[in-house]
Amino acid sequence: LFLGVLGGLLTSTEKTLSFGRHAKKAPEFSLTGAVIVSLASAVMLIRMAFLISIIHVDLLAELAVPMAGMFICGLVPTYFVWRKSSMLEVPPPNTRNPAELKQALVFGLLYAIILLAVSAGNDFFGNKGVYLVSLASGFFDVDAITLSNAHMAETGVLAVSQAGISVLIAMVANLCFKLVLVGLIGTWQMFRWAMLCFVCLALPALLLFGKYF
Repeated sequence: LFLGVLGGLLTSTEKTLSFGRHAKKAPEFSLTGAVIVSLASAVMLIRMAFLISIIHVDLLAELAVPMAGMFICGLVPTYFVWRKSSMLEVPPPNTRNPAELKQALVFGLLYAIILLAVSAGNDFFGNKGVYLVSLASGFFDVDAITLSNAHMAETGVLAVSQAGISVLIAMVANLCFKLVLVGLIGTWQMFRWAMLCFVCLALPALLLFGKYF
């Protein structure tokens, strides 16, 4: 559980990659691995809310209900998978420092690129351009696109509602990317349980998309 919370506060994608590999080597770790990546993805919402609140409180107010819904809906199935996994004995995983300088430098470069891409997408294609950039960038990193959208909403480049939808699109895209990672790197059992948790986690955002699209 601690690893899941830590992964959500720092980098849930890295945790998904490392624990998917561990589950492949030790299939009995599959349920525990699903719990860790699902919990990390839910806790990621807390990290996103904190980052948004620093830059633009109005955007956080716009996202408060859908993000709270995603957090709760993601925790419910994760709790049941955890109860199921707690009855098993599993080998301890090898972990590494998730806050390395290299990752910080890559993030800085990615943030600058996304900031330019969102601005260009908005100028040339309007809402659709912003949403496409959010979708594409969310697959790889949700922090950079969240910060860039919050900054552009705060400066008036994007409407608050536009930035909010963009952030949710990036979050759902990131969940899809992590699920693909689990499917390619982990085991079928880990993929199955992670998919259940991820679908529940994304459901409030998907319902909201139906209102706009």
